[in-house]
Amino acid sequence: MELTFIFYLFAAFIIIPGTFFLLVMFGKATAGIIAAIGMLILFILFGIQFFNQDGTYKQQAVSTGSWPPYINYCPDYLSLYKNGTELICVDTVSVVKNNTGNALQYFNPNTMTTASEGQTFHLYLTEAEITAYKNNAANAGKPFDRKSILVEQCIDKKLTWEGIYDGAQSLDGAVPTVPT
Repeated sequence: MELTFIFYLFAAFIIIPGTFFLLVMFGKATAGIIAAIGMLILFILFGIQFFNQDGTYKQQAVSTGSWPPYINYCPDYLSLYKNGTELICVDTVSVVKNNTGNALQYFNPNTMTTASEGQTFHLYLTEAEITAYKNNAANAGKPFDRKSILVEQCIDKKLTWEGIYDGAQSLDGAVPTVPT
C-alpha cells in the first residue's frame, strides 16, 4: 500500500462523517445522509479510478513515440485497395473535385472490381516503371528515388499527402514502407 492511498482513505474517513455531522448540527439530517452517501460513492469511484486493488497508484501509459505516430500508406483521404495482386490507393470518397487532365478519378469498390489507370495511385514502382520514368523526356533531370516519383504522382493526380507533399512543395516526411 502506498502513502497516497493511505492519505486518500484518511481524507475519506474525515470528510464523509465530518460533512454528515456538520449538516446534522444545522438541523439538516436528511441532507447529511444524502451527502454522506453521495460522497461515499464518489470516494469509491475515484478510488477505483486511481488505485489498484492492492492500494498502489495506477500508472498512466506514457507514449514515447514520435508525433504523428505514422504517415498514412496512401495520400490524404485515399484508401488502400488490392487490385489483383498489387496494392494501390484509390479515391472512394471523391477527393478530387476537379477531374480534368490526369486528376485521380473516383473509384466505387461496390460496383467495380478492378481500378482503371485513371483511378489508381501506384505505391509499388517496378523496375520497368522506373525505367520508363527515366526514359521519358519530360522527366529529364528529375531525381529517380521512390519519394520523388511519388511526389510527381501526387502533383500529376492533384493530391496531397501529409508529411510528403502539401499541394505546393515536397515536405521532409519519410515515405512509409509499402504494406505487404
